[in-house]
Amino acid sequence: MDNFSRYITSWRVADKVCAEVRIETFEETIINARIEPNQKQTEKIELIVDGGTENNNKAVTTLLKKYPVDKLVALKDILKSNSMTESLNKIIKYDYLYLRNIHDQSELEKILKKIVVPDYNDKRPSVQLFGLTPAEAYGRKTVNFKKIREKMIDAHYKRISYNQTHACLGCPFGCKQN
Repeated sequence: MDNFSRYITSWRVADKVCAEVRIETFEETIINARIEPNQKQTEKIELIVDGGTENNNKAVTTLLKKYPVDKLVALKDILKSNSMTESLNKIIKYDYLYLRNIHDQSELEKILKKIVVPDYNDKRPSVQLFGLTPAEAYGRKTVNFKKIREKMIDAHYKRISYNQTHACLGCPFGCKQN
């Protein structure tokens, strides 16, 4: 996740947390950001990770040595935490996944690929980003403050409409199951 824009830069569904999966996501993010090996950077690129072994091992260190990226361990190398990523995980779980009856890993991957990540990145305006979506902020779009209010009102009514047409299991308010 890009900390500035909150854009999901890479994701995976895996049976376990491991360096191999983490390297795939780091490489994908680096390639999509068009960072070249041994490239001279005018601005510092920081990769903030937590203290897990999947992020802190020889394989990750070897990969990152090729690129102008400084890996920083949250709450160890810097006083910041990885709270933005944890917040994103919470949004994905509570706003998207727990509402569905997901049967297996394949179905989870389809939902993430076709619904969750595109909706979060491309359609969901954020107050913290002044009404831009994460994709717009990641693409460095400038903020049009006149349209922010319209966009937020539109998103509000879309959420109300969605909530009224999609019933939840065991709703204490007597919703009918669709």
